[in-house]
Amino acid sequence: MIGRAAIVTTLHNLAYHGWTGRDDLRQLGLVPGGGVLAEGADGVDLIREAIVRAEVVNTVSPGFAREALTPDGSFGLSDALAAKGDRFVGILNGLDTTVWDPATDRDLAAPFAAENLAGKAACRADLLERLGFDPVDEGPVLGMIGRLDPQKGFDLFHDAAPRLLAAGARLVAQGSGSPELAAGFRALAAERPDRVALIERFDRAMARRIYAGVDFFLMPSRFEPCGTGQMVSLRYGTPPIVRRTGGLADSVVDERTHPGAGTGFAFDDATPGALAEACEDAIALRDAGGPAWDALVQRGMAVDFDWERGSAPRYVSLYERAVAIRRG
Repeated sequence: MIGRAAIVTTLHNLAYHGWTGRDDLRQLGLVPGGGVLAEGADGVDLIREAIVRAEVVNTVSPGFAREALTPDGSFGLSDALAAKGDRFVGILNGLDTTVWDPATDRDLAAPFAAENLAGKAACRADLLERLGFDPVDEGPVLGMIGRLDPQKGFDLFHDAAPRLLAAGARLVAQGSGSPELAAGFRALAAERPDRVALIERFDRAMARRIYAGVDFFLMPSRFEPCGTGQMVSLRYGTPPIVRRTGGLADSVVDERTHPGAGTGFAFDDATPGALAEACEDAIALRDAGGPAWDALVQRGMAVDFDWERGSAPRYVSLYERAVAIRRG
């Protein structure tokens, strides 16, 4: 009987609760009087109910699990999560490293690997040509991929653009979503087509080319349960520049605060200035070149985010624990 099964609720984005009104419950196969809806309630918060009814709850990074227990980071769910005690945990996301492998990625102009990065230069030139940028220009290229939404920090990227352009950078954004953000990037691209590009569509092949071809990959999220973009960029030899939050803080070591041990760059304040400053520091290290830059790239490519070796065994243990709790 399915009703006897143990439940593990895995949470990703707490901002979306799945609120369902009384009149819409039947669309989900639920009966208003069937124990799901409290008497007199107008509807049900599906995420809250999933948390309450589960044996074990997890989210997709330890950092976001800690943030989710705070009033500001929980979107109104901190009480339900805190009530789970040690049955609420964070498990860091992972990658399918057979799917995300620059040595075998057929969408790239040339393969490359940590032990032989020669192909990465070809990937960079190919991307710049596709964007209408000068492929010979050695100036820094910054890229960002995702949902055009303030949560992802696309507004920070847009507002930092004048300062970044003044520093000699070229900018590429790929995504769709907010009409206002899209219009802002369109205006930038129309004004500086040789230095700003907006790819306003879902394009998996182009995303792979961006991961491999830009010099830095940006994830300035206001909050981020985990994300995998920073993991892909590290694997593709492209240092990420991230806001220090959630799973981004768990998966990227800031070179500025841990010189010689970093894998990317992290900043704290969700402001265009803080993002621009982190980008400028990253660009300075790249432009200096030499062993420090080469070592940063190598450390990033060496990080093991493999799903089967990292995340999957932790989920198996979580499911086993849920079953043991269910059996009493």
